[in-house]
Amino acid sequence: MEPNYPSYTIEELYSARDNIDRGSFPDRYQQILEHIENRRNDGDMSAEELLFLEHRKGFDSRDGCSLLIRTGATAASLFVARVIALIGGEIQNNPVLGSAIVISLLGLASFTFKKSRVAFSILVLTFISMSVPQILVFPTFTGVLFNYVLGVFMIAGAVGSFVWEQKYKDSDKEVS
Repeated sequence: MEPNYPSYTIEELYSARDNIDRGSFPDRYQQILEHIENRRNDGDMSAEELLFLEHRKGFDSRDGCSLLIRTGATAASLFVARVIALIGGEIQNNPVLGSAIVISLLGLASFTFKKSRVAFSILVLTFISMSVPQILVFPTFTGVLFNYVLGVFMIAGAVGSFVWEQKYKDSDKEVS
């Protein structure tokens, strides 16, 4: 019995494509690919099917990009908290300068949650300028690991904010 691919949902077509034995059924595999392509080009899909396709993109999707940004923003917030803890003595010695630094860093961290490329860039550069000397002077395993993980997440958030600017900024205004 031949499968009725036109009646399949887009999710069922992808499942069939992923699970078919291509060697035993090369014609069916080709039919599945054609039906997937036709369904994507038709634009005749339900909201659920469109959401399925969006989620298949992973980090290249709107949700995936947003997840990268939120992760980077959280890492940026942890970095800001760490800096505030490190300069606690400076705040007591020079409250005006210390307060200005804290307010600036908190402001930048809050803008990372709003997908600000500039805020991410400044925080990543600040992170690098503060972390590299610390790693060279105090190369403890946990310190290096913490800085590495924090840095990777912040850079991922920065990349996500640049991707968001290119792909989703205009649609973001419609959603707001």
